[in-house]
Amino acid sequence: KSKYISPMDMELFVNNLFKLDISEDEMIEEIIQKFRHVDDSIPINDVIPHTLVRTYIERDRVDRLLMMMKDKVQYGIFPDFQAFCLLLDHLIEKKKYEDAATVAAEVMLQEDFSHNLCNLLSVYAVLKCYKHGTLGKYTPPSCSEDAPEENKEPTEDEEEMTYIPVKIIWRPFYDDHFDITDQRLLLGKSMYYFGKNTQMLLGVDARSLQLIGLGLYEKFDVGLRLIEHWVEIGMENIVHKEAMTSFTECLENAPVQDEGQEPIPLGRLTLEDCAKELRFTQAEKAECLKSFQQLRGRISKDKLSTSSDLEQSVKKTVKVNAIEFEPHDMRIMRDNYHGWIERRQELMPGYVLQHKKADKVVEVRKKLMLIHEKEELLTFFKHENLIKNFAKKPNVLKKKKVEADPEDDLYV
Repeated sequence: KSKYISPMDMELFVNNLFKLDISEDEMIEEIIQKFRHVDDSIPINDVIPHTLVRTYIERDRVDRLLMMMKDKVQYGIFPDFQAFCLLLDHLIEKKKYEDAATVAAEVMLQEDFSHNLCNLLSVYAVLKCYKHGTLGKYTPPSCSEDAPEENKEPTEDEEEMTYIPVKIIWRPFYDDHFDITDQRLLLGKSMYYFGKNTQMLLGVDARSLQLIGLGLYEKFDVGLRLIEHWVEIGMENIVHKEAMTSFTECLENAPVQDEGQEPIPLGRLTLEDCAKELRFTQAEKAECLKSFQQLRGRISKDKLSTSSDLEQSVKKTVKVNAIEFEPHDMRIMRDNYHGWIERRQELMPGYVLQHKKADKVVEVRKKLMLIHEKEELLTFFKHENLIKNFAKKPNVLKKKKVEADPEDDLYV
C-alpha cells in the first residue's frame, strides 16, 4: 500500500505464511524479492530466513525454497546453521539426496565450516547423492553440447536473439565458485571442501571424500599433488579403494577443450564458454594420465583400504557425533527463539505508533483537501471574474503587474 516494506513487516509476514494457500506462492516470492531490494533489508535479521525455512518445510514447498536460495541476487536468502540443519535433516529423511546435496552446496559456497553438526549432515548428504543419485555416475557429454556451432540446430532462444550496440564489451569472468552451474561440479567441490574441513571424520574417510570430490570437480592436478603428498609421507590406508577407482574413471572420461574450434567473438562469449576454458587440452590430459599411472604404480594394494565401506563408515561417524552436537544446537535454537520474541515485543509498540502517525498524517491530508475544495466552492462567486479571465487567458495572471496601493497598510 505504501510501497515500502520494513523489517518488522517482513518478520510478521513470514511468521504468518502458514495461513496462506499454496496457490499464493508466487505472491509470497514477489514480496520477498521486493523486500530484499529495499535499503532497510540490509543487514537482514536471522529470524526471517530461519522462519522461511521452517515454514516452507511445514508447507512441503522445499522445491520453491531451493529455487529462491539459489537466486541470491533476487532473493538473498542466507539461513543460519540451525535452519540449514533442519533443512538437511528433512531432505535426508525424505531420501531427496540431490536436493540435500544442493543445500550442502549452499553451505559450502559460504566457506564457513565452523558448525560441526551442519558439516556432518552436509557430508552425509553429498555422499548419499554421490552413491545413490545420478550426479555421481559419469555420463559422457551429449553430442549437442560439444558439437560445432554449424552442426547445432538453432533453438527458439537463438532464433529470437537480437544484438544491441554497446560502448564497451566486457569479457565474462568465471569465478569457479558462485558462477558454477554444473551440479556435478558443485557436488565435487562440496565433497572436497567438507572432506577437508570436517574434523570428526576418520582420516581415510576424509581423504577419500577429497579425492572423489576433486575427480567430480575436475581438479585432477590438485588430486595428483594430494596423492603424491600422501605417498611421500608414507601414510597407511591412504584412501578407500572405491575413491581411487572413482578418481581414475573421472580422469579417463574427463572432457577436454575443443582445440579445433574457432575462437568465440568477445560479444558472444558466455560464462559457460569461460568455464570450458578451465578444462584440460588433449595433451594436458594425456600428460596427467601418464603422471597418475606412474603415481598409481607406487601405491601398493595394502595402502588402499578395503576393510570397510566408505558410506557405512561415514554414516557411523555422522550418527555418533550428531547425537553429541544435537543438544547444543537445540539450546541455541531455543535461545534464539526467546531472543527474537523479546526483541519483537520491545519494538512492536514503537512500530505500531509509527504506523498510527503515518495513518494520521494521511487522514489530516485528506481533510485538508476536503476543506480546500469546500473553500473554493464557497468563494466561487467572489472570484468569478478572475476565474473567467484565467480560463480565457491562462497567462493573464503572469503578465499582469500588480501595483502597490499607497493606502495599503503594508505599503512602505
